[in-house]
Amino acid sequence: MDQRLTGADVWIKWENEQVTGSFKFRGALNKVRSLTPGERKRGMVTASTGNHGLGVSRACELEGVRLTLVLPVNAAEAKVRS
Repeated sequence: MDQRLTGADVWIKWENEQVTGSFKFRGALNKVRSLTPGERKRGMVTASTGNHGLGVSRACELEGVRLTLVLPVNAAEAKVRS
């Protein structure tokens, strides 16, 4: 960003460029990585039709943790396919 606008260096992190399209992934990954070995073995359960579910799903996939993601019956088909 141009320093003339702010008087300072400004660094921007584009969260929309995350694989899941949202900042929710960072929090989900932090949580999954903080699980004890026993918790990791049992897996996780979450309910979401949006970015939270996508973030948790990606984090579990990366860390090899089994996930049960609960979606409502009226979830948009595009969200279900994600």
